[in-house]
Amino acid sequence: MMKYKSSSKFIIKNLELYKIQKALQHYIIQYHLTRYYDRIKEYANKQTKIQQNSNQNDYKKFFQPKLNIDYEENTKKKRNNLKIYSKDMKIFYLRVTIR
Repeated sequence: MMKYKSSSKFIIKNLELYKIQKALQHYIIQYHLTRYYDRIKEYANKQTKIQQNSNQNDYKKFFQPKLNIDYEENTKKKRNNLKIYSKDMKIFYLRVTIR
């Protein structure tokens, strides 16, 4: 009878240790799985950002010639206005100095 009681205590203790070990294994597995899926999500977010940036760059490349033409036209207009203004200032200066 004594052997059975001591062996049952031993079995119960082993069973408890087994449960604790299994719980730790499940916890470690869950931790690594969540880290793995977090890394996958981070990589996916990086890829979408890269894709968005490339789309924006494509958009800029598409409209860059138009922007360059507009910029050149604006600079030509400003230069013309500056030339007209400088001519007017020269004429005004000459009139003032003549009098």
